[in-house]
Amino acid sequence: MTCHLIYPGKNLLRIDYERYGSYTMKKEQLKYIDKVWGEEIWLVNGEYCGKLLVIDNKAQSSYHFHRNKTETFFCIEGYCTLIVEGKEELLAPFTRPKTIMAGEKHKFCSITPSVILEISTHHEEADVVRLTDSKPGEKNEYGMVE
Repeated sequence: MTCHLIYPGKNLLRIDYERYGSYTMKKEQLKYIDKVWGEEIWLVNGEYCGKLLVIDNKAQSSYHFHRNKTETFFCIEGYCTLIVEGKEELLAPFTRPKTIMAGEKHKFCSITPSVILEISTHHEEADVVRLTDSKPGEKNEYGMVE
């Protein structure tokens, strides 16, 4: 089977299959958001939300909850502690995803630089209730946050 990728427009991708015809899909624009603890890379935020959370070494997110949003986290790289309602869970590659229900207080504390995949219901900033501030990561010998 032969497959040809064609980019008919900036945000469109058409896939032509020799045996099955064509399929056109929308290419999402990535959104980058700087955070005290690192960076969020938004893959999509429509009916559902997908993000990469890039957490600096020894950084902490705010302790917070969402009134409506349910989130599932999966560690792609590094080691990070996820604290949910005071209970610690280790996030590491090849560990099971962890799901946080709406209303559950939680935060991340990285042990090493980490990349976490977040899949959730739609994100609205007004839905976030922050109980503490985020903390930046530790600087290395060159004065840079890793």
